[in-house]
Amino acid sequence: GTVNRQLSALSKMLQVGVDKGRLKHRPKIERKRESPGRRRVISETEEAEIIHTFQQWGLEEQSAVVQVLVDTGLRPSELWRLTANDLNFSSNLIHVWESKTDVPRGVPMTERVQTIMRKRQAIKSAVLFPYDNHWMRGPWERVKRHLGLSDDNEFVVYAFRHTCASRLVQRGVHLLYVQEWLGHSSNTMTKRYAHLC
Repeated sequence: GTVNRQLSALSKMLQVGVDKGRLKHRPKIERKRESPGRRRVISETEEAEIIHTFQQWGLEEQSAVVQVLVDTGLRPSELWRLTANDLNFSSNLIHVWESKTDVPRGVPMTERVQTIMRKRQAIKSAVLFPYDNHWMRGPWERVKRHLGLSDDNEFVVYAFRHTCASRLVQRGVHLLYVQEWLGHSSNTMTKRYAHLC
């Protein structure tokens, strides 16, 4: 997908060259076939097992991360940047100011996310979750082995985002609202979940 976006930009630049008379013709640029992307959704049973396992191992932080990611659909990178100022308990929203698409948005909090965020806010840290993807990688690989899913390449932390989107659509939330919730820049990404309606 990234290669195709770059080829598209190159194609547009070449067309401008043709339009300005600098090139005689625009060469044909073949686009790469795009995969549908990851489609793995974490089942409710798997979710419960992951949370329970992390809690049994004393990994409360990882357990909290899983619960927030699955309930909000935040990208892990967005979660790592959240501060107490990004929480609005009166409107029940998490404000995401910096994202992959540079479009700010408000993400609703479930009751369990509210509980977790209130606890995080009390810690008085610069960011609510002072971690990164590397911090989560080791415990995640360990839980994959524990659940017998080491060979499942789609069983990744990012799957919680797909899980949130899938659950929203399956519960009747309109695709346009899901698009805003997840911060997709176009409805093309969100349409991947249309078959679940």
